[in-house]
Amino acid sequence: MGQLTRGSVNPDSQILIECWDQAHNDVIGTAMVTIGELFSQKKEFEIVNDHFKKTKRNYKNSGILIFEVEAVSAKSKEKPAINNVDVSKLQPNDIIKIVMHGRQIAKVDTLSESDPYFTVTRVDAANDVKTVIYTSEKIDNNPNPEWKSFNLNVSDVTGGNNNSWIVVEVWDENSLAKDVVIGSFTTNLGKLFSLGEYELVNLEEKKKKNYLNSGIVKIVSVDVIKETKRLQKDEVNALIKTLDMNDTLKIVLQGKNLEKLDLTSGSDPFLVISRLGTSGASMQVYRSEVVNNQSNPNWKPIEISVSALTGGSVNFDTSGLIFECLDHNSVLQSSLIGRSKISFSRFLEVNEIILTNEKKTSKKDYVNSGQIRIIDIWSKQSQRNLPGLFPELSPNLLHPICCNL
Repeated sequence: MGQLTRGSVNPDSQILIECWDQAHNDVIGTAMVTIGELFSQKKEFEIVNDHFKKTKRNYKNSGILIFEVEAVSAKSKEKPAINNVDVSKLQPNDIIKIVMHGRQIAKVDTLSESDPYFTVTRVDAANDVKTVIYTSEKIDNNPNPEWKSFNLNVSDVTGGNNNSWIVVEVWDENSLAKDVVIGSFTTNLGKLFSLGEYELVNLEEKKKKNYLNSGIVKIVSVDVIKETKRLQKDEVNALIKTLDMNDTLKIVLQGKNLEKLDLTSGSDPFLVISRLGTSGASMQVYRSEVVNNQSNPNWKPIEISVSALTGGSVNFDTSGLIFECLDHNSVLQSSLIGRSKISFSRFLEVNEIILTNEKKTSKKDYVNSGQIRIIDIWSKQSQRNLPGLFPELSPNLLHPICCNL
């Protein structure tokens, strides 16, 4: 987005706009626009490639530029709020909760409707690095899917800078062959809050005569869950002292940026929690369900007793837990994505657990294999929350009273 001040420049001043193909480092075409034209009713300008114009018969243009010109008061220094949200004031750890629905998704299967799911990819403009930050669930045989809500950190969306954009691709899942892209659209953080509808475009299908689009994706809602103050350690310790061995904890965990191990799709992660004994041996105390093709899985809430997690030990600082995230394989043995060891008291205190794979730690540029985000921990006996993170994201919890980040 650029800014021009009307009146400070000659309306006949010209602006040369070049459109480039970044992948091939080549000019697609240029457009010459005057300042006056920008503020006039004319909003579309042809992109022309001079070489093609001279050498190709019946050449018309290399595309169309569409301008949106918005008048902004010079006195206003505040960035405008979109959908009652001032995007400029969002913090990196704020959570964005998004609901998207599809409509008239194109049929690419021969015998049935498509089985659509979508991916959200952040593209960093500076280096053109693409990072998949979310993969939705698949909805079978449905041209009008209503996908579940999903959550993203602001930092996931922006990558730490304001020059990133988001590509949403809708795919058709195939069990016997590679998944097929139905169509995609591009947006950014600010535009998400404007809600509205996006056309899905398939570049190959677009070459066909009379092609319109490959369906519509509607942004139904976008909500912000603000970063909140983290509990201090003495506050955590005070809450821990109220726990009884017979207390049942309801725990909500979410995977984040889990490493992709499958070649043709995302991992199918499940979670295993084990308790470390005094001898160093471990005992499995919980295993989650498998969430297919998902790098940011939302596992079902866990209900487990304090005694199962601690082995009856009242010293929560020495009661050890192992969190392992694995990629499910229906034919071969499941593969380890990453693991982490942590004390029970520390588990109640932190906001997320970093997963690492020892076989990969020696590799150059290896950072980690993802994280487990602790959304909420709730004591059923005392009917209140322990220091969980985001009770707003845990609709099954009855009495959320505190959260931290």
